[in-house]
Amino acid sequence: MEAEGRFRGDLAHRLAVARGDEPADLVIAGGRVLSVFTGELLDADVAVAGEHVAGVGPGYEGLERVDASGLILLPGFIDGHMHIESTKLMVDEFARAVLPHGTTTVVLDPHEIANVFGLDGVRAILAAAQWIPLDFYVMVSSCVPASPFESSGATVDADDIARFLAEEPRALGLAEMMDFPGVVGGSDEALAKIEAAWLARDGHIDGHAPGLSGRALAAYLAAGVRSDHECTTYEEALEKRRLGMWIMIREGSAARNLEALLPLVLEHGPGNCLVCTDDREPDQLLAEGHIDDVMRKAVALGCPPYHAVVMGTLNAARYHRLHRHGAVAPGYVADVVAVEDLSRFRPVSVWKRGRLAAQHGAPLTVPRAEAPEWMRGSVRVPSLGADAFAVGATGPVRVIGVTSGQLVTRALVAEPGRRNGQAVADPDRDLAKIAVVERHRGTGRIGVGFVSGFGLARGAMA
Repeated sequence: MEAEGRFRGDLAHRLAVARGDEPADLVIAGGRVLSVFTGELLDADVAVAGEHVAGVGPGYEGLERVDASGLILLPGFIDGHMHIESTKLMVDEFARAVLPHGTTTVVLDPHEIANVFGLDGVRAILAAAQWIPLDFYVMVSSCVPASPFESSGATVDADDIARFLAEEPRALGLAEMMDFPGVVGGSDEALAKIEAAWLARDGHIDGHAPGLSGRALAAYLAAGVRSDHECTTYEEALEKRRLGMWIMIREGSAARNLEALLPLVLEHGPGNCLVCTDDREPDQLLAEGHIDDVMRKAVALGCPPYHAVVMGTLNAARYHRLHRHGAVAPGYVADVVAVEDLSRFRPVSVWKRGRLAAQHGAPLTVPRAEAPEWMRGSVRVPSLGADAFAVGATGPVRVIGVTSGQLVTRALVAEPGRRNGQAVADPDRDLAKIAVVERHRGTGRIGVGFVSGFGLARGAMA
């Protein structure tokens, strides 16, 4: 009853502000508001009541008034698909990094957290983010472990997914269905997970289907999968969009597909398209930015600024059914980014749910968040010597062929370097050794292979 009364009180105040009967809590005055519904720049003030926009127009009075003359007011930026683990940052440090870049909402697939700790780990991260001035939503990781060859720290089955979706209001649906062969073939495990998403969240399911085409693609879509962030060519993205799929145009650290896919937007408009980062390393996040960086690059490549903004705000919100996010308009969450122009997208001020969260490139107060103690000490690796990575020289070896800026690899065969009866790296031919060490249970399992295209001239990295 207390929550109900608070909701009605907030709503009554919002309506009174909208009517002009009460002063707004905040008025952002003198700027121009980009309507993400029409592409127009409106000479209008933004009246905020509590956490929501109450009105957009002239003449609003407020308890606090901020002069935004000369600035353009945009909705807070939304990353529609990302793995926070790739940033190497806890939720509070992540917020401190991205709020100055205008990001106010993210939709996470916390796959690697679930891979180590199961969905209890995801619950812990969401609990840690409760008071952070940034909206964290999750799609429930669908493939834990990612393959039958993996030794994961936990497993997530259909019952786990159903229970999590029923209990967690910030869980929006089922994360990328990486097992697209299982979906297409109708495996019991894949169909059970899809059923859980249909029953709990009306079938909100992210996709992951690189290169899928024709009847296999039709089967994947018929299962209810609604999006894909793995497109690498215009032709692939166009086929999928023609069939109703949402195309998440990815511009991360390892995979950069914006330039290849932007012609889809230039020729057919921004409908059913949104931008995301998927995986972005912390150095790139700090040096180049987040969704603002993706929009900036899109405009530099010829995208109309309005379309770039729509893909970084409204379309991401609409795809994820976040009906009160993605616009500066009455009734929407008061996530507002003030920028000087629509080419650089450099935020001057950022408001999150009506409160100033960042200004002039620096975050304001973000409370400290910590993971629980039981999440520490999860890396269990025995002492390893050079012999653990030895490969006998018995002939040609299979090689993973890496392409810069892409995640899709090539299957190659090459002669390795040889030394003392062992197959070794050959930097002169860009042939390096690669190893995966099981780190969850201390089993000592190690997979050793070769990779080309990585560009490692000397030394090693972990």
